[in-house]
Amino acid sequence: MTYLLDDAEIKALAREESVRGTLVQLALNQAAEADDQEREILEEALQLLLQQFRVIEGTAP
Repeated sequence: MTYLLDDAEIKALAREESVRGTLVQLALNQAAEADDQEREILEEALQLLLQQFRVIEGTAP
């Protein structure tokens, strides 16, 4: 199974010096200690969070 949290683009976002980068980094840190169920929840939360950032930036589909 491929995880969003393992995606290179997500890891790049985590290096941003921004609120988005900080939140992605927090999710990655939590995922490092999480079981599969917790990772699934973190992934869903991260997907929602990134979608909201796209809405704010005006880049949402």
